[in-house]
Amino acid sequence: MKLGEIIDKFLEPPHPKGISIDGNLVTLKPLVANQFAEELFLSNAIDKEGNNWTYLPYGPFESQTEYASWVESFEEGDDPVFFAIVSKKLNKAIGIASYLRINPTIGSIEVGHINYSPLLQKTTEATEAMYLMMKWAFEKGEKVFFLPDQHLGRNTAVLKLGLKLSDCVIWNPWKSNGGLSDAELISAKVILWRGHCSVHGRFSVENIEQVRQRITDVKVIVHPECQYEVVSKADVVGSTEMIIKTVTQSPAGSTWAVGTELNLVKRLAANNPDKSVVFLDKDVCYCSTMNRIDLPHLLWAMESLVKGRVVNQIKVEAKTANFARIALDRMLGLP
Repeated sequence: MKLGEIIDKFLEPPHPKGISIDGNLVTLKPLVANQFAEELFLSNAIDKEGNNWTYLPYGPFESQTEYASWVESFEEGDDPVFFAIVSKKLNKAIGIASYLRINPTIGSIEVGHINYSPLLQKTTEATEAMYLMMKWAFEKGEKVFFLPDQHLGRNTAVLKLGLKLSDCVIWNPWKSNGGLSDAELISAKVILWRGHCSVHGRFSVENIEQVRQRITDVKVIVHPECQYEVVSKADVVGSTEMIIKTVTQSPAGSTWAVGTELNLVKRLAANNPDKSVVFLDKDVCYCSTMNRIDLPHLLWAMESLVKGRVVNQIKVEAKTANFARIALDRMLGLP
């Protein structure tokens, strides 16, 4: 078989509408207002500031009735298909997620609309919920095209989903056929976009070994966009938010070597004087993009606006601009 040929025996994967997915810690059940709206509204209400909704184009909801109406608006639809994440320990729904852009004809599906209440955040239940959704999609389909960061995609596939490194291939958009043979594409389970963060990608196993030799009892925490070998050797792996919370909430006297952007590490060190926080790499490495945002450029941009001149304007389609504005307004509104 060659890439592009029609697959004679291709079987359309089933549509996820109406399914339930059972795990050890949680069960994913079809989101129905009269079953779960009250539990979810109360679970979300723990987040008094409404931070959970920052990156979503809806919410927070002022009342249970308003939230229930929103849930009802999706109940009969086929895309997206929402699930209530029901904790077996708490015996109630504490989060939601969905499948969307569902096209069984070509075997494509996405996971999104993820909204974890504070009761679900940073728990093993949260991890299992995503694992169950990805596992179902893999079992019913064939491949995942992951972008934009290849390291994050590889780490998710191998360390979270239990796939092999050989199941992942890198798609180079500048080469014909992505720089891959037809056989490689056909056998791959995860196709990784050839892109990565220049800061996170520079950390190495050697950095970890050197810092452990220099500093007694140091714990290494890195971002999941680091290379697979680095993530495998680290003590803790997590997003920027998790890195901040983990270091901040650790006991006084703790020592951390942090593998992420240097300005963030410096702020972490300044905000946690009762701990020792160091940069994982012995060489200085700022994010070249973030580091361009300095006081002279800020002053220039603000003075230009006062003069009625918009500089470095980014233009996108109206739909994208609308959602970007919602997210930006919510981020600016955070305490």
